[in-house]
Amino acid sequence: MKVFTLFLLILVCSCGYPQSGTAIYKKKYTGDYAGSSRGLKLKKADPQRFALYKNIEEKRRKYTKILEYELVFSGSKSLFTMKEVMDIADENNIKLAAGPNTGIYYHNATENTTIFNAERLNQTFNIKLMPVRWKLFNEEKTINGYKCRKAIGEMIVYDKQLEEKLIPVEAWYSLDIPVNYAPNGFAGLPGLIVSVEERGEKFILESFKLHKKDKNIERVKGEEITLKEFYQKIHRALQSFKG
Repeated sequence: MKVFTLFLLILVCSCGYPQSGTAIYKKKYTGDYAGSSRGLKLKKADPQRFALYKNIEEKRRKYTKILEYELVFSGSKSLFTMKEVMDIADENNIKLAAGPNTGIYYHNATENTTIFNAERLNQTFNIKLMPVRWKLFNEEKTINGYKCRKAIGEMIVYDKQLEEKLIPVEAWYSLDIPVNYAPNGFAGLPGLIVSVEERGEKFILESFKLHKKDKNIERVKGEEITLKEFYQKIHRALQSFKG
């Protein structure tokens, strides 16, 4: 099935038709605070607090497996979102597993723009993300039947002091699927990202299909804001909460 899909993709590209398709991703929690040096140190100093953190990690690991994500692309635009989970009984655990980076990721390759649309502080923000700085490597491996190459990137975030900080990102992309879309705004590679990992979360491609017709992908609505301005708002809200 994947070989047939790749054949169709090559045929579509060679005929010059706009590219339009859907990719489904699963997420895996790869963090291990409980087993880290910091976690083991906390275990000795404060066993009760350590047990709380360990329980949170175990819940994230369990419920993350339930989540599915959808990447829809057409022409130069894409949207990446988490699919709705119907199990309302575990709503709090689902939110825990989804993590703080849950929202809508809109990417426009023509404008080289990635927007993170998120509801925070009782508002909806369109947060402009900085492009990931990628380095490509010749290392190869096969993931879920897709032949992939390795890329290491640096993602810009801000710490508690609002100083710029670089977060490492490891990605595996497939040149057999020559589109530069990706989960969570990690666009810019010469092929579709099959696997990407950062800060204890890994997205893995489960399925991929092309569409015969283009899809209408609109820029999401929200207050336009830079990433640093967003962190400043969060910082001020936390300071106000602390009094």
